[in-house]
Amino acid sequence: MLQLILMSLLLLPGEGVSWERDYKLAFEQAVARNVPVFLAFNMDGEGANDNTARTLYQDPEFVARSRDFVCLIASTGKHETRAEVVDGAERQVCARFGAVTCDEHLKVEIRASEEFIGRDTVIAPQHLLISPSRQVLARKAYQASKDDLFKMMTLAEKELLRLAGKEDQAEGARLRELKELALERNAERRGAAIAELGRMCSLEARELLFALTGAENMDATRMEAIDALAVKGNYDALPVLRALLKDKSSMIVKHAIVALEKLELPIAVPDLMKLWKKNSKSTVAKEIPRAVAHCAPDDPEVREAIYKAAKASQDSAVEESAIVAMSALRLDEEGVKILADKLNARSGNTRGLAAWALGSSKLKEAAPVLEKALESESNANVRECMEAALRNLQIESGPDDPAFANMLRRFIEDDVER
Repeated sequence: MLQLILMSLLLLPGEGVSWERDYKLAFEQAVARNVPVFLAFNMDGEGANDNTARTLYQDPEFVARSRDFVCLIASTGKHETRAEVVDGAERQVCARFGAVTCDEHLKVEIRASEEFIGRDTVIAPQHLLISPSRQVLARKAYQASKDDLFKMMTLAEKELLRLAGKEDQAEGARLRELKELALERNAERRGAAIAELGRMCSLEARELLFALTGAENMDATRMEAIDALAVKGNYDALPVLRALLKDKSSMIVKHAIVALEKLELPIAVPDLMKLWKKNSKSTVAKEIPRAVAHCAPDDPEVREAIYKAAKASQDSAVEESAIVAMSALRLDEEGVKILADKLNARSGNTRGLAAWALGSSKLKEAAPVLEKALESESNANVRECMEAALRNLQIESGPDDPAFANMLRRFIEDDVER
């Protein structure tokens, strides 16, 4: 309650984002103004969402930039209200967002989910830039910085200009230059060009990056392009990366799996699980447990598959990968027991990975398990990891201790950089 009151004091009438009240009329306005629609999904009771609503949407620079778009807020929450004067008349609006009522942002959520999310789980916060003709120009799930959103907004505006025949000539020339450099055999020039394409605010740059993943290119070029797409919440890259899971090159497939892991989008899980079942003993299988764990840590099928592989896989590399993947899950009693059993494994690497996963869990129950194992551990590397894991468990919230996090590299070798 106090948080909502404070928000209502911060968000003064007319100073926040001018969220449109009607979904259909918002797109009609976008057509009339020839500007993109800025669509935001937001939920209650979660840090990134609350911070986005409380801070980003009230940032004066962001609010000013939002005036160049037709803005829609989609939320299923019910919030406190406050008075706002519109056209000389007072009305009660949502204290969390302002400008609209809770009933209005709920109706927007229903319509927007149907049209742009479909059967996929709605991840929030999530932001979309949509053309007046309802083409998604840019989409990012999870928390986005002000700079992230400004980049998406610029991309959307440039695309509308390009469609109107007003393309930036200098940028077009640079794109053609980067295209040539990205196909070179010189690794330094090629890598720099691909990285620049990944940073550009242009749909053409994005499409060029997608094209560089094609089988007609050198594997080195393809892998660098895939890695450039590996950004958390990057929905744009999803179709390309999912298609690459069927590539003939195992290294390309591995890079695609790790890229999907970094996207952290649950919609990728069915394809990854299907690949795992088909290739349980292949060289790509060991990349999959960690990928599915990061994409869907609460999925029961994912949890079951990872627990099963961690207990005893036909492939030791897959087993070790599954142990590491458990660090991304919200471990239950069974998960802690599996890792406790692994602390008695003959392999020092296995014991080290189990200690690392327990240290990452932030569970109080993990401490006595590690303390008991430490009493009889003779391997210096594993002992050091157990001690670091116990220290890490004392960090109740926030990121892992960097020294502890880096210990993972002592016990597992990655084919693709994570």
